[in-house]
Amino acid sequence: MAQKVPNPTPGSNSTLLRRKPEGTHSQGITSHQFLVTVPIAALTAVFLVLVFHYRLYHGDPPFPNLRLPSAEDERNVVYVDLSSSMILFTTSWASSVAPMLSSFVVALASSQATVYTYVDPDQTSYTYLGVPETASLLTQGFTAKTYGARTQCQLISSKCTLQNAASSVKFNCSADFTGLINTPTLQAAFFEDESMSKNLRGKVVSNCSTGNPYYFALASVVNLSGGKTPNSTEFVKSLHGVPTYVLGCHTTTYDIEYDRLNNTVTRFQPAASNTSVSNIWQTSISQTQDWFPFFQQAAGTAIFSDTAEEFAEKVALALSKATIALGADALGAQPALAAQDRETLLVARIPVAPLVAMVAVCLLYVVCGLVLTGIAAWSARYEVRDVQARLSIAGLVADRFEEPGLRSDANCVEEMFAEHAGQESKRIAIESVDGVGVYRYTTWPKPEGSASGW
Repeated sequence: MAQKVPNPTPGSNSTLLRRKPEGTHSQGITSHQFLVTVPIAALTAVFLVLVFHYRLYHGDPPFPNLRLPSAEDERNVVYVDLSSSMILFTTSWASSVAPMLSSFVVALASSQATVYTYVDPDQTSYTYLGVPETASLLTQGFTAKTYGARTQCQLISSKCTLQNAASSVKFNCSADFTGLINTPTLQAAFFEDESMSKNLRGKVVSNCSTGNPYYFALASVVNLSGGKTPNSTEFVKSLHGVPTYVLGCHTTTYDIEYDRLNNTVTRFQPAASNTSVSNIWQTSISQTQDWFPFFQQAAGTAIFSDTAEEFAEKVALALSKATIALGADALGAQPALAAQDRETLLVARIPVAPLVAMVAVCLLYVVCGLVLTGIAAWSARYEVRDVQARLSIAGLVADRFEEPGLRSDANCVEEMFAEHAGQESKRIAIESVDGVGVYRYTTWPKPEGSASGW
């Protein structure tokens, strides 16, 4: 695995997700209006130009008696010298582009983000906004800032004194959160503190000063779907046998800086956000009801937990996800603090010990060659070469059969022979010694009177 040099982005205060500047809203509205209206207006103009350019009339015939009764222009009808297929093609484009442009606007008006869950070593769960999963993230590592939330819940049915009242269950948590539970509809109230003394729902102005964390309570019934509630007295059944409950929760919003490497979060540092940030998330959930179905679905799944604490933890995690998702519209994408790409290569694995041994042996071989070369160079003197020459076959022949005087002053093997000195050559023969089968080398002198060869 090879890594490229990290490429940190400028600006130490850059964040992955940041509040959108006010100026971007007007720019976005203008660009989206241009995207929707201009193509439709252009198609409409082209269609009108074609219609009026190729428009025809019956005209006035020069002879009234030759006028056809049907040669009258109908009211509210336009005659065009174009084929119907051409007209249908033009109008169909107008009808097709309109819904396409609407979908483009929805896509361009949104910045993609995904709600993730992170569990720290202390088993504390956080939800945060991150970059959507793509194939490129598998080879990228980055440091970024974002926003996250953590919701903690507990069942407070006993605190709210749930009591059966005919077909309903009455609850009374505080003066601002009391009523009857008689339908699956979720009842929710948001407060500034744990005492639930001031309901924030419907009071947008007061929401601006709500602290971090903010508190809320939820009351509803549970759809068992053939199951059973966790073993706890916090679930109170109505006279019809439907379990009801009241949940008390608080959500804390965090500024988060984290590292993501090899598709895994390796560092996660949350810090409580200020109220200007936390109120974005608080108003997104306290002033809407879009998250009710999501919560009821999560509660319907969590009801199969073994304990009330486990039920509350699962519901709290779902509320954290809903909170972060609802407030994400107020954020825009920003560059990461630092980013780097990794490049995967197919490589060979070489153990160090065999590599060192091989290199050492090769170097030892080279050293031995150099030593032997030095020894050979030192040994290659004149006496050695003379001995080598005299021990050769030609040297041995000259030493055995030529005159000793020729061998003493020779500078090369050829000078050991009589022919080189201008003397007569001898013939080498093999003769028998006393005819007993023992043979030996001998030389025959050149016969007298012979002018050339033998």
